[in-house]
Formats: sequence, structure tokens, C-alpha cells
Amino acid sequence: MKSASSRRRRATSATGLSTGTDAAEHAQLRAKIALISAPLAAALGQIFASPGDLRHALVAHGILIHQITRASGPLMETALQACRFRDGDHTAAGLAAYLERHIEEERHHDAWLLEDLESVGIARADVLSAAPLPSVAGMVGAQYYWIHHHDPVALIGYMLMLECNAPTPETLADLKRRSGLRESFFRTHRIHAELDPDHQSDLLDLAISLPLSPAQRQLIDASIMHTLERMADCLADLAERA
Repeated sequence: MKSASSRRRRATSATGLSTGTDAAEHAQLRAKIALISAPLAAALGQIFASPGDLRHALVAHGILIHQITRASGPLMETALQACRFRDGDHTAAGLAAYLERHIEEERHHDAWLLEDLESVGIARADVLSAAPLPSVAGMVGAQYYWIHHHDPVALIGYMLMLECNAPTPETLADLKRRSGLRESFFRTHRIHAELDPDHQSDLLDLAISLPLSPAQRQLIDASIMHTLERMADCLADLAERA
């Protein structure tokens, strides 16, 4: 496996973004995402600390994450095609370059999650037949609307929220210890815990480096907040079932 530094150099080269991105802007955007994401982290912590069945809560959360993850590839492919239709648009070209690489990085992650769930006795057919919550459909569906009918840069806000809210290795170790679930259940989460710091940096670089108009920045902010609100709805439903 390549080191984080080698992956980081490759990512910078692939996107064409400068390694000299303003560190202050980078830190400011990361802090903004962390601040508005704090209620999500608290809600998820309460679910996993509740006196109910932790194994059941983790499996329900795993199914939710699969439902969200299975939409990621098609969403990015749709945004990539929309960017390619915007001839002469430097912002769209920069986003397209990022998506071309990131689509490959995220490929098959939904299949991995199915395998992880299968490893603890959850049948693939049962996961795929479970109807996604309206909040999941609303979270993903808004991105399709913005991509098709307004501007694909909206997807940056959605991706920022998902990439910057992955569990840490320490959290995963604690959940494994307390739940007794086998290591294989946490496989894809562990892969994300290792890779997401690099992915976060790449995405933050992209958001800072693209020549965004004020209207596009407002759209990304709206996308961030919409994703936050719908994810909060998802967790509220999960809490009711925990």
C-alpha cells in the first residue's frame, strides 16, 4: 500500500492544484465544516451510547451508509458529464479533473459495505430490498437537481460533508470492543478512516482553488447545509430504531 505522502503527491499532480494552497483558508474551511457537523457527531455518539442493542444500531447504521454510498458513484458520474458540457468553463474543468480521479478512488465501496454486512450475517438481498428513507432520497436527490438544472459545483458541498464526517480509527476500535462484532464488519470504515484525511485535504484544496463566483460559493454553502439537515433526519430515524 502506498504511503499517505505518496498518495498526496499523486493527488496533487492529478488535479493540477498547487501544494501551496493558502493554509489559513484551508484551516478556516475545515473548522467551518467541523463546527456545523458537531451536532451530527453528538447525535451519532448518543445512538452508539444508548442502552439498546449496539450491534443492532451498528448494523442499521451500516445499511444507511450503504444506501448513501451506493449513490456516490452515479452522482459523481452525473456531475462529471455536466462539467464536460460546460465548454470554456474553468471551474467546471477543475471539478471534472478532480471527479475523474475521485470516481476511481470510490469505486466498489458500496460492494465492500455489502460484503462487510454479509460477514455478520446480514443478507445482501435484505440490504438491497430495504427502502431508503425519504431523508436519504432527499439528500441525494437535491444534488441531482442542482447538477442537472443549475450548477454541478453544488456537489462539492455534499462531498465535503460526507468526507469530513467519517469515524476515526479510535472510534472504530471502541465500537468493535463494545459491540463484539467481528473485524470484517468494520473493514470499509477502516479503509475510509485511513484514506479520508487525504481525501479531505484534496477536496478542501479543490474548494479553495477553484475560481468560484460568489453565487457558486453560496450554492456550495446551501448544499452543505442541506446535506447536514437531511443527515440529521437520517440519524433521528436511526435513534428511534436503536
